[in-house]
Amino acid sequence: MGVASYYICLVLIGPQVKDLARLESECTSYLQRALPPILTTWDFEQWRSRSSVELITATKVAKLQKQFAANDKYLGEFKGMDKPTGRVVVDNTGGINETIGFYSTRARFDVGSADISLKLVKRGGGWKFQKFYIRTDVLEPE
Repeated sequence: MGVASYYICLVLIGPQVKDLARLESECTSYLQRALPPILTTWDFEQWRSRSSVELITATKVAKLQKQFAANDKYLGEFKGMDKPTGRVVVDNTGGINETIGFYSTRARFDVGSADISLKLVKRGGGWKFQKFYIRTDVLEPE
């Protein structure tokens, strides 16, 4: 690659890389604030207030509430979580630029842990959950 090509790449791509790094830091900070209230209380309203309209609409509320109640009962008290890791991308599918984050973390409880995987979307200046998966290592009785 020639010097001119390298310079053009830096000029065109450099600001986008810096912006993505800022967005990744912002998303990580958001998750560090947003997840503990959910994992501490397993309260549906805490989850709903942080979720996108699409996620809320697609969720079977009774099933989620039952799962949250089981998590509360069988995992015990929330003890902490690892720093969320992931990446942010700009998706222009359908001609709409949408900022999306793909993140995961591990949460620790009295009795075991849970792996949490999330897809987030940035809308209206803030982040919202678009997908929210929790896998625990504690077997719950049916």
